[in-house]
Amino acid sequence: MNKLDNMHIWKVFVHLATSLNFQTSADFFEEDVSTISRKIDSLEKALGQKLFVRKRKPLLLTAAGEKALDRIKKHLEEHQKIIAELQNDNLDVSGEIRLSVAQGLSAMHILDFLLEFQSFYPQVTFKLAGHGAITDVQNNIADIACITGELKNSDRPSDMFFLPKSSISYASIASPAYVEQHGLPLEPQDLANHTIFEYEGENRRSSRILYKRNQAKEAFSNYFIQVSDILTIKRAVLRGKGLCLDMPSPLCTKELKEGRLLRILPEWNVPAQPSFIVMNQNLLSSRRFRIFAYWLKEKLDLLEN
Repeated sequence: MNKLDNMHIWKVFVHLATSLNFQTSADFFEEDVSTISRKIDSLEKALGQKLFVRKRKPLLLTAAGEKALDRIKKHLEEHQKIIAELQNDNLDVSGEIRLSVAQGLSAMHILDFLLEFQSFYPQVTFKLAGHGAITDVQNNIADIACITGELKNSDRPSDMFFLPKSSISYASIASPAYVEQHGLPLEPQDLANHTIFEYEGENRRSSRILYKRNQAKEAFSNYFIQVSDILTIKRAVLRGKGLCLDMPSPLCTKELKEGRLLRILPEWNVPAQPSFIVMNQNLLSSRRFRIFAYWLKEKLDLLEN
């Protein structure tokens, strides 16, 4: 590191410029006088100018030393102020956060995220409440909710803050065993005799409309089964009991990579849905909720990217 960029050496300079005594500064930094002297030598060499007249006792600042002291002292004070504010930020962020997320996200990822956040802010506690619905915040069940789906202006109360995050993409999936026994559906019309598990929960409604570029077709089957728990659907698909047309991608990426699940309808898809972190506007004034909301957005965005 360039000596001019070394904050500690500048701190040594400022202290010595104030004490004008090598021994006093050496005692303050708990270092030898020779070590303090070498640091000042290296700083003077990097600057190309002498900062002290050393032949006098007490020491005397040169004109360059006076100028350096006047300029750098303000920066060091600002640096200390920033450090103190950052340290106080950790202390100020404390208390409970009630979080509402969909069951799948809760089981697969959210607990790891909350533990990581607590490693930065150990005074924060969490309570998982609700099912990832905006009504969980409106009914004071949760402080913050992660929601999915298109929102009309009428669905955006003026007293609520909506923080957009990455859209949720979906995968149409089956197990290799199921495909081996029943065949691989390639087109929506191939689904008629397949068992299809359809998610229907508080936080999202399934769509049977599949898209291929500018085409749209409704999925039809004689054997639709609606389930309110996305993880129950995932387990059933893994066991080869049927298909799922709209499994959230973060919940099946690992199994697709491992070959435990296969993509069906390769040219068709259920469109991605926008997603948001939602909280009451008045909670934005709280560092606890504001810091966590933006931090959670970054973590969730990584799941989709």
